[in-house]
Amino acid sequence: YRAALAVRPAHTGAHNNLGRLLLARAALVEAEAEFGAALRARPDSADALYNLGRVFVAAGRPEKAVEPWRRAVALRPDSLTFVLDLAWTLATTPAVADPPEALRLAEEAVRSTRGTNPVALDVLAAAYAADRQWATAVRTARRALERAVALGNTALAADIRERLDRYQAGAASA
Repeated sequence: YRAALAVRPAHTGAHNNLGRLLLARAALVEAEAEFGAALRARPDSADALYNLGRVFVAAGRPEKAVEPWRRAVALRPDSLTFVLDLAWTLATTPAVADPPEALRLAEEAVRSTRGTNPVALDVLAAAYAADRQWATAVRTARRALERAVALGNTALAADIRERLDRYQAGAASA
């Protein structure tokens, strides 16, 4: 990618791809710089906006991911990954909590996947929990767990089980 950038310094794709490589190597400062360069070259790059948000999450600053992710979703509302990551952050990050927006995004994601995607269901359950709709969070998490198990995704199923326990505790105390 550096060779391509030597020839075309404003090549958005090369900056974005180099940034992804650096992010994978946990070189967060350098990755952020590459995504910034991609966005200076093309401010409407949904991929660069999304990846910039991923840098913030990796750096332990998920609240900073919201603004670029909102822009990425506005540019590519059909990206399930963009929508779910934004909804998850709005549901689970207290500094930027927005349960109504998280619910709206997650409900649309579940609709678009016809209720079959366990990640979308998991995010929707988290959004219900953020909105203190504990019983609905429990039901939705159970559906997410069933789908994860059916698909053989044991890691996701284990994560959902942990969250389901918290939602059930919330429901019991409500």
